[in-house]
Amino acid sequence: MNTKSIFLVIALIVISFAGCNKSDSPVTPNEPQYLMPLAVGNYWIMVHSGFDSLGNNNYSESDTVNVTGKTTINGETWYHFQESVMINRTDGVYLYNSSSSESLLMYKYPANEGEKWTTKGTEFSLLSKNENIIVPAGTFSCHKYHYTDSSIDYTGDMRIFNFTDWICPGKGLIKEEIYLQINSGGNFLIDILELKDYKLF
Repeated sequence: MNTKSIFLVIALIVISFAGCNKSDSPVTPNEPQYLMPLAVGNYWIMVHSGFDSLGNNNYSESDTVNVTGKTTINGETWYHFQESVMINRTDGVYLYNSSSSESLLMYKYPANEGEKWTTKGTEFSLLSKNENIIVPAGTFSCHKYHYTDSSIDYTGDMRIFNFTDWICPGKGLIKEEIYLQINSGGNFLIDILELKDYKLF
């Protein structure tokens, strides 16, 4: 699986966690030590809604994402999320690319508002740290991350996917919006994920 495919898979299945306070320093005393609650058995139920280019809601369904197991790679304990393998490190959440045996930083944590970083040509940023987001599971104070990914479709059009992820440290992915931009014209919302329920061990 190539790097871009990994980012697309993670964006659609990863779920993170709880409490964010605005501060000039990256981490406040009340924030969890790690962004992702990685324990075998943790699960999150997301409402997944899809839209067409006219904004019509094509479908809405519930998807369950869980931590299914763990494995040791180079002396570190990594955790399985569906088709991905992840770990919390002191500077954020990493994905493991098995084809290149690389660990890739996706969500930097702690981080300052406005901070940007690049992983394998994909630019990520932390837009804010104190947004209150209301979803079916309740109200959460979240870190708001953004990144883009791109691919070329069968017509030769460049397709740019813009991801915005609201993550509550200690609880998980609370909401995600995905916009699709096509170089032949058009920029529209195609997917929304919202947290419906979760259980952490």
